[in-house]
Amino acid sequence: MGHSAIDCSWNRLRRLSGTERYAVRQLPFLLAGNPVNYAMPRKLSTVEAISAALIIAGFGDFAGELLSKFKWGPTFLSLNREPLSSYSIAVSPDEVRRISQEYGDQYSPQAH
Repeated sequence: MGHSAIDCSWNRLRRLSGTERYAVRQLPFLLAGNPVNYAMPRKLSTVEAISAALIIAGFGDFAGELLSKFKWGPTFLSLNREPLSSYSIAVSPDEVRRISQEYGDQYSPQAH
């Protein structure tokens, strides 16, 4: 298994390649911890996205090492502690989608 990231705006990527191709490879719902998009749903920096994928795949130590290079790295982990834990123990893609929907519903405009 491997991970890769494209360090560009998702909006630009969609214009270049179409959304259908990448929709199945999205990370589940998470909040950004970086100062530019703090607490914004699904607005992760590249290192946050890579770290989240690593945590979900069982490589939390390596993800922590990556995030430790940024002052806001612990913030990302703190904001997403519960969902990342849930995603990492999910037994199927359907369960990850269900968990993601539950967390996403907490941040929808109707929830407030």
